Amino acid sequence: MDRHMMAIQVRAARAALKWKQAELARRAGISEPAINRLERGENEPRYSTFMSVLSAFREAGVVFDEAPKRGITMFLDTNLILATIRENQENHGSNDNV
Repeated sequence: MDRHMMAIQVRAARAALKWKQAELARRAGISEPAINRLERGENEPRYSTFMSVLSAFREAGVVFDEAPKRGITMFLDTNLILATIRENQENHGSNDNV
């Protein structure tokens, strides 16, 4: 996968979840600077970093699928995403309504 396309997808998934980079880093078990570099498309991430990010998104209800000629599709489990957003708000005291 192209690193610039990956950067766009990571930002889109994070936006859907209303996560800051720090939250994605915490859930993926990697550093916030690594997330920042990934989202800027600075370089190819390590496989383990990429898989950790995908796993964090999957657990929150965001899944990517890649198919020839179709490209990459992002699937959203809206019920799981809303539950994840609410949990995040409760844990961090956010006043954003979902």
